[in-house]
Amino acid sequence: MYARNATCYVRIPFTIDTNYTSLTLNVRYDDGFVAYINGVEVARRNFNGIPAWNSRASSSHSDSAAVLFENIDITDFLSELHQGDNLLAIHAMNSSKTSSDFLISAELIAAGGDSDDSAAEGILEYTGPITLPHSVQVKARVLSGETWSALNEAVYAVGPIVENLRITEIMYNPTEPNEEFIELQNIGSETINLNLVSFTNGIDFIFPNVELAPGEHIVAVQNRNIFESRYGGNINIAGQYSGKLNNAGERIELQDAIGRTIHNFRYRDGWRSITDGEGFSLMIIDPANTDLSSWDVKDSWRPSVYAGGSPGQDDGAILPEPGAVVINEVLAHSHAEASDWIELYNTTGTAIDIGGWFLSDSYDNLFKYEIA
Repeated sequence: MYARNATCYVRIPFTIDTNYTSLTLNVRYDDGFVAYINGVEVARRNFNGIPAWNSRASSSHSDSAAVLFENIDITDFLSELHQGDNLLAIHAMNSSKTSSDFLISAELIAAGGDSDDSAAEGILEYTGPITLPHSVQVKARVLSGETWSALNEAVYAVGPIVENLRITEIMYNPTEPNEEFIELQNIGSETINLNLVSFTNGIDFIFPNVELAPGEHIVAVQNRNIFESRYGGNINIAGQYSGKLNNAGERIELQDAIGRTIHNFRYRDGWRSITDGEGFSLMIIDPANTDLSSWDVKDSWRPSVYAGGSPGQDDGAILPEPGAVVINEVLAHSHAEASDWIELYNTTGTAIDIGGWFLSDSYDNLFKYEIA
């Protein structure tokens, strides 16, 4: 904003379910604003004329005054409120695009409703300790006589989210561009609630109030309709994220409700070639690995067994992990009656059935030689 524009747009959605007899807009501002409820102007300060995308406040508002709420009676505009969803929009302005500071803070106060707030969903009267069932944002006021205090709010994180929530699959470059998804799993032994967990880098998504049982998977998707048309409606979907995963690889960051890091790693398109546009996903090999830096390492990931990935489930038991069976020795130029040969080596401690596997020296014919 600094040195670019003196204007800032703010949109605050809110919901009402009752009728009120008075309405007050409380605003702290530096330097001016025009406020609207559901598209109708209800108040303005330090601006004249028709506002534009690059408007500036007509005068400054001193810092000492700006930090105090100005109470503006907008009861005349009560008729603009609707039962259900509403929108408070504010066109906030600095007096100059090079101003060293900027402030806009607003709240709507309604009174005289015909409902009992104590019975409204999400509103509790404090009479003793309150148990929080999941991570939540708490807003509180104190009523002293007939005067309410300023609104105070804080976010509380509940449950072992950081310890037990892990990213397990990334479909970053599907053959159908809108079939992207990221899968997560609860690796712990108790149910967790993902409320307010968020992706803050790579994609943008805040998880709703949803519980995840031990071992259970959940996915965040780019396009829910397209995802369900491909995979069906039985997969646990948290919601639809905004943004798009970078086909060339990028950093993914996942945080809990109070901003603690759950994951912060970078996936790369060169890790497994068939995951880069050929329809396969990246699958973490060991979700229970306690070393979170391993998510940054190629050898911690493998391609999905099938094209399309395996959202909502683990396909790890179908095939051995990468590196379980390796080519150990090759005789490529034999003499006389000797034959060329390839030696395979099982690097694990358990038997692996390789019947039906294929060897090939041709990228165009990957099924050239079948192992009986």
